Amino acid sequence: MYLKQSKFSNGRTYLSICESYLKDKISKTRTVESLGYLDELEKQYDDPVAHFRERARSLTEQARRENEPVVLAFHPKEKIDMRRHNTKNLGHAVLSSYYHRLKVDEFLNNRRMRQGFAYDPNAIFKLLVYSRIISPGSKAQAFADKGSFIDRTDFSADDMYRCLSFLARYERELVAWVDDAIAKMRPRSTESVFYDVTNYYFEIEQEDGLKRRGVSKEHRPSPIIQMGLMLDSEGIPLDYMLFEGSDNDCTTLMPVMKDMRARHKAKHMVIVADKGLNTSDNIAACILDENGFIFSQSVRRATEGLKGWVLDDAGYAGGEDFRIKDRITQKQITVTDPSGKKKKVDVTVRQVAFWSRDFAIRAKAERQAVIEKSLACVKRGGISAAKAHTAVRYVKDTAVVAATGEAAEHVYELDGERIACDAQMDGYYCLITNELDKSAAEVIDIYRGLWRIEDTFKVTKSVLEARPVYVSRNDRIHAHFLICYVALVILRLIQADLGWKHSAQEIADDIASMNGTLMKENHYLFGYRTHLCDMLGRLCGIDLSRRMLSAKEMRDILAKTKKG
Repeated sequence: MYLKQSKFSNGRTYLSICESYLKDKISKTRTVESLGYLDELEKQYDDPVAHFRERARSLTEQARRENEPVVLAFHPKEKIDMRRHNTKNLGHAVLSSYYHRLKVDEFLNNRRMRQGFAYDPNAIFKLLVYSRIISPGSKAQAFADKGSFIDRTDFSADDMYRCLSFLARYERELVAWVDDAIAKMRPRSTESVFYDVTNYYFEIEQEDGLKRRGVSKEHRPSPIIQMGLMLDSEGIPLDYMLFEGSDNDCTTLMPVMKDMRARHKAKHMVIVADKGLNTSDNIAACILDENGFIFSQSVRRATEGLKGWVLDDAGYAGGEDFRIKDRITQKQITVTDPSGKKKKVDVTVRQVAFWSRDFAIRAKAERQAVIEKSLACVKRGGISAAKAHTAVRYVKDTAVVAATGEAAEHVYELDGERIACDAQMDGYYCLITNELDKSAAEVIDIYRGLWRIEDTFKVTKSVLEARPVYVSRNDRIHAHFLICYVALVILRLIQADLGWKHSAQEIADDIASMNGTLMKENHYLFGYRTHLCDMLGRLCGIDLSRRMLSAKEMRDILAKTKKG
């Protein structure tokens, strides 16, 4: 590198440090540092030319040292140092880049100053979020593995658990902050938002606080906690809320809608949800908020009028594999007036019915599995335990005494009438909406996006291992799910930036695999690289392809990701 002095027609001289390089066998020059005009630099330095010539020489020497081979000597009987962590994960630099783009560090540091904590909540939260993606487990396990991260983690286990209460206190504020940060990072559509509810279990028997027995999605008898989750049109999380495990799914939507209304004023949204959220209260709430809704409607439990219309072949258009029809009609809902009295109100809705051959085949296969379980129970002569889970819903019990005809003994047999009734509804689905300007095809297309929320719940339970929940106090439960939520947001943002071509599991696995082993003199040897690793590096503007890195070089890479 050398100092270049460029003289301009006005008589002034401009200084810059440049270097020469070859490209396609042609010598070229690039500017390394732009320094300024000589006359202005003379006000700061006695001899600017001499000073920056020395600077150019120093940069040249530094570049030479960085490109020299690293020679490390090992004693053949050298033992492993048990006092230090001998591996470092570089992959979390990707997570750091998104964490700081969301400016979570700014949020936590601002609130730390108000509290005057001795510990650093941001350092703790980062550790817990990164660990949730790289090596999900208990908080104690995350603390034990903190040495694998490059950042400083000079806090105690007690500090970490105290910090959970702090995080719980600011849970709702941080969720809103992240929502706002995403909107500033990328175009965000909330024209259609998807909502659903799932639950997470605890490996305990005692009910307490949020931990209540309810209808477990995994058919577990232990206490659970409910989570309502809302996604934007692309599948990026918008909001979540926690509810007691005994709360009915249908009661969870309105509190989340209230928060969304406060944050996204004057924005018309279409709430898309499954049939479990299709209630009078939720429909009324959407209408009063001047929002739209698209809910699925159970055909089996529908009124005879609606069921008859859905099953009637008249009006369907389409081919052998898919047929569709719709109508504008009135739906009666029950609302509570200001005086507390309930009354019936008619609302205008579009009902969309469709039949799919693929859905019909799947329904038939699922029913056959239930029939086989029902037959097995008939042979055993007992159904009480299994029937609670509807696994044997095609068994009917006829209790008679052969001599007198009085009820006494159980006689189990297949319920052929119920099987036939269910069979005629194979492949039929119904949706209702107040979005009257949308065509039936548009309504179905929007509703199909609901699969993203099911996939998101799978990510929280498999990739992030949000359950079982290892904390028991209510505030720490809230902190646990806040950690999981921010980790989920980061993974989804990465997926979106990669064009949704890679699963959350693939991304988490690659990030977790970018580990370097301490060799000698603070040099680490890395041995994992894939095309996905390179793409992740490019997303964040960092090089994750190098085989050897010093501790300082790793810190420099991490520092680059914190510039937002």
